[in-house]
Amino acid sequence: TIEIDEGFRPLLEGLPDAGQINMKWGDALHLLPAATKQLGINKVVANIPYSILEPLLKGIHASRSIQMAVLFVGKRYADRSIADFRDEFTTGERFSKTSLFSQARFTPEILGTFGRESCLPPPRTENSIVRLNPRKGGNIDLLTVANTIVQKPTMLVRAMVLNILQQKFDKRKLSQIRTREDAEELQSILPPRIDQLGLSEDMLKSSVGSLLNDRLQTLLLKLDHIRKRQKRDTIGGDSDEDDDD
Repeated sequence: TIEIDEGFRPLLEGLPDAGQINMKWGDALHLLPAATKQLGINKVVANIPYSILEPLLKGIHASRSIQMAVLFVGKRYADRSIADFRDEFTTGERFSKTSLFSQARFTPEILGTFGRESCLPPPRTENSIVRLNPRKGGNIDLLTVANTIVQKPTMLVRAMVLNILQQKFDKRKLSQIRTREDAEELQSILPPRIDQLGLSEDMLKSSVGSLLNDRLQTLLLKLDHIRKRQKRDTIGGDSDEDDDD
């Protein structure tokens, strides 16, 4: 267990089974990565302060050993955790970076919501329990963007998009060209040029780590449109990409 508030030390160390608990005192953002590697932790159960929600979710995503998480969080995040980036006109919580890190490797599930009176002292908002379940299949674009933000936050959006567009085209199809008709059919499924995506130059020149939520959603919508078009137009109708539709 990890706790930053030393005020809880007498209470936790006085528990009957305290000797069986590996207690670590400090910041979970700093201690969790090492703890997952050294102790083989594959599940996280936490009451997360809103101030560290996004970086902790980023850390959970980055840790390949963590396969499930159960989080006590504000209802607003709970709603964001299940927000669909394809829903541009929702009246509820919109897709955000917390949504991205909750969905790239996991399938979020809201287990329950509790009123303010259920907590002591009462928080400012309602709270929910969210479980991040292991994801089966998934959306390759969500995973790629999330991994890039974690591993290469200073990479320009333009460079990341170019990499994704190149990945979306199976170069093995070039060997299938035998006739002019083959070439024309292949031309129809080539990925678009980056200037055809309708992304602003200002956005393309920004770093991946600095993407705001609205731009993140716009980017994922554009990539999703390309993925679906290529899946529909692929020669022979086959597609090797995962699809979470």
